[in-house]
Amino acid sequence: MLAVSIVDRINEDLGSELKPTDFFNYATLRKLTDHVAQAAPATSAPLPEPERPVREPAPAPAQPAVTAQDIAVIGMSGRFSQARNLDELWANLLAGTDAVREIPARRWDVARHWDPDPGAPGKTYSKWGSVLEDIDKFDPDFFGISPREARLMDPQQRLYLMEAWRALEDAGYPDRALDGVECHAFVGTSAGDYQQLLHAAGTPVEGYTFMGSHPAVLASRLSYHLNLRGPSLAVDTSCSSSLMAVHLACEALRDGRAELAVAGGVAALNTPELHILASKAGMLSPRGRCRAFDDGADGFVPGEGVGVVVLKRLADAIRDGDPIHGVIAASGANQDGRTNGLTAPSAPSQAALLRSVYERFGVDPGQIGYVECHGTGTRLGDPIEVEALTQAFRGFTQRRGYCAVGSIKSNLGHTLTVAGIAGLLKTLLCLKHRTLVPSLHFDVANRHIPFADSPFYVNTEVRAWEPDGGAARLGAVSSFGFSGTNVHAVVREAPAPAARPAERPGQARLCLVSAKTPAALAEQLDELAGWLATHGRRHEWRDIAHTLGAGRSHFPVRAAFAATDPGDLHDQIRAWQRAGRTGSPPMTAPGTLGDAARRYLAGGEVAWEALNGVEPARRIPMPTYPFARESYWVPGAAAPAAGNGTGGERVFPHRLHPDLPLVRDHIVDRRPLLPAAGHLELLHDGLREVLGGEPVTLTRLVWLRPVFVTGECTVNVVIWPGTEAGRYAFEVRSTGPDGAVQVHSRGEARTGAGHDEATDLPALRARCPQWTEAERHYARFTQIGVLYGPHFTTVEEIQHNEAEALATLIRRGTGGPLPASVLDGAIQSVAALQPDTEGQRPYVPFAIDEVHLMRPVPEHSFAYVRQVKPGECDVSIVDGEGQPCVTIRGCLTGS
Repeated sequence: MLAVSIVDRINEDLGSELKPTDFFNYATLRKLTDHVAQAAPATSAPLPEPERPVREPAPAPAQPAVTAQDIAVIGMSGRFSQARNLDELWANLLAGTDAVREIPARRWDVARHWDPDPGAPGKTYSKWGSVLEDIDKFDPDFFGISPREARLMDPQQRLYLMEAWRALEDAGYPDRALDGVECHAFVGTSAGDYQQLLHAAGTPVEGYTFMGSHPAVLASRLSYHLNLRGPSLAVDTSCSSSLMAVHLACEALRDGRAELAVAGGVAALNTPELHILASKAGMLSPRGRCRAFDDGADGFVPGEGVGVVVLKRLADAIRDGDPIHGVIAASGANQDGRTNGLTAPSAPSQAALLRSVYERFGVDPGQIGYVECHGTGTRLGDPIEVEALTQAFRGFTQRRGYCAVGSIKSNLGHTLTVAGIAGLLKTLLCLKHRTLVPSLHFDVANRHIPFADSPFYVNTEVRAWEPDGGAARLGAVSSFGFSGTNVHAVVREAPAPAARPAERPGQARLCLVSAKTPAALAEQLDELAGWLATHGRRHEWRDIAHTLGAGRSHFPVRAAFAATDPGDLHDQIRAWQRAGRTGSPPMTAPGTLGDAARRYLAGGEVAWEALNGVEPARRIPMPTYPFARESYWVPGAAAPAAGNGTGGERVFPHRLHPDLPLVRDHIVDRRPLLPAAGHLELLHDGLREVLGGEPVTLTRLVWLRPVFVTGECTVNVVIWPGTEAGRYAFEVRSTGPDGAVQVHSRGEARTGAGHDEATDLPALRARCPQWTEAERHYARFTQIGVLYGPHFTTVEEIQHNEAEALATLIRRGTGGPLPASVLDGAIQSVAALQPDTEGQRPYVPFAIDEVHLMRPVPEHSFAYVRQVKPGECDVSIVDGEGQPCVTIRGCLTGS
């Protein structure tokens, strides 16, 4: 703020056009004076500086040639606030979820440590953060660690160990394939604060305390467990630590020093220490939000997380049939050197880094479609970053407004040493799904960022990531440490898999599943069956069987199946589960498969390559190991509570059973499933208790995991006050068989439902000349295994054109003012906008931006569906006069 005032005075007195960022870019008085002299009006025209020629290279090919510099991301995994895995993170990014909450009372006492006065000694003026759930949960037996040692280990060590294992499984690399391999391990981390809790609890110091808190040991745990022979290195460059770890891993692979590399980062905050220290440095947002690029940016919010990638030279990954999530085409790092303060950023240094990366690796930034910025949401840090980006890009292109920018910190806060890999994972997910997701809290552009004259715009909505001129999609990721160490990487979408001979349909294949305990095997089989039902058709059968056999470690508790396709394997697993049995089903397959299966079940090894011959099969991402979730915490102290509530929670339990129409008549994967609309009906019942009958708007809705109701169970709708008056957060939760809290859906609510606009039903009917009868409508869902019983067959007929549909709905059974049956029928009607062709799966929703609940739904109603753009619709439920009862905005759909 002082820099802004001084700049205004200098510009007023000298007629110059200085920017506040110049105080950071010119670190000494002499350098600033020289710059002022150049910027002030001159009495005679100065000699023009020689212009750097603008390079506009020819468009890159859609599949660029593989080079020795290309590094494939063959495995990845991550956990963040409100996201137990990367699928949940992607769902949250699509929904625009802000995972920042007030710090839970069981993490640390906000009332004791928070004071809104920044000058209050020993206090933090920020009481917000994005906090991991179940930070105390661990599976020490899996890693050969005693319970005593586990309790003395910093949670950062435990979290990283489990996530690194998941990333290796995602890559399809079992323990036997890693034994003795020159695999380098780099972890962005810093000394944690868990030892403070041990000291405060009077826990005696011992050897496990030393090893359990040392960053070097954190980096080496995975190497020790798997017998990796490459160096293990803990990297601490503050905020850029994890992206620096990735860069170091890439360099080791480029130089030929490593066969494989694991890189990532972890951050966990067990005490208020970081909040207090950062508050005294004036870094935190007093309002608890990271407003990247916004004029109201006032600092960051701390967050927690863990992320890991497995890296390999692209040529080797293609040769070995590895899964490829994306390609790191370029990376580099540098230092700010002397600036006007130890933690002050430098646009010239950042720009120099970007230019060096682009020039070294032959990258044309004119083809970069998205930059995941460091984007902390500070008044001058954001302008400095965009200024540096603009300087670097202007050496290659003069285009304006073509490249999106965003920051995952607007969703998660600043996840500290994990920030860089969080941005990398987001960018990889965007490339994988070919979709850009919104950067949050951007209302008015920072007045010091001239976006109109730059190549950039802030992306604030879900949109398709269109390639530039047919070239492969390119993204970039920046991460800048407050220590001055800067890292930048360029990421390219994965190449298309090479063509291979078609597999023989219906071929029996051996499928192996194992775990270290019977409970883990049961959970493993359940997750596998669910995955087969939702993802099995997207992959070749030979790849599924190959990954289960060659791409997984094999443990003592085993199961084996001989199946002919994904559906057959799914049905065999479900049949075994319905029989209520444990262990492995009897193996009756004849010949070679049967012999191999029986040998495997007896504890022997299976020569997988010999069993399948030379058939070209690939490893693919599949469900990873279900670690036990046992609590290991400071001896004698209470473990952090699960969930995101901050006090004031109201819990509304709902007892469900398979014969309840709400689930009985909604069958998916041959099991009763609580539909998304059912979540909203139960939620609305709770909101009426909290708010009465007034209109309400639901936002940032995301469904994370299904609620299958195969027996009696209880789901809890949990509602708690938000950070502003009239706003609430909610989750639908249940308790798993191991006692762990499971979150099935979440979102936010606010009072008021917005504009009340009627639909002209006669005009809409006139625009919709095509008809779909109810029988044909429901037959399309039956074909994909979604069976609707009487309670949910609420669509009587649908009129439609290519972009609009009008469905006639009838309410069946009883229920409150928001019946799930009618709401589900309205969402079903989106399928009418899709051509009814052979083999085409109907559209189904996976995220919703807003739901406006205005008035009770009558017995007879209509659903008006409007396509906003490909893959996105708005849906309104209206009464006979066209008056809206429920309006759904931003319903994202896919087949």
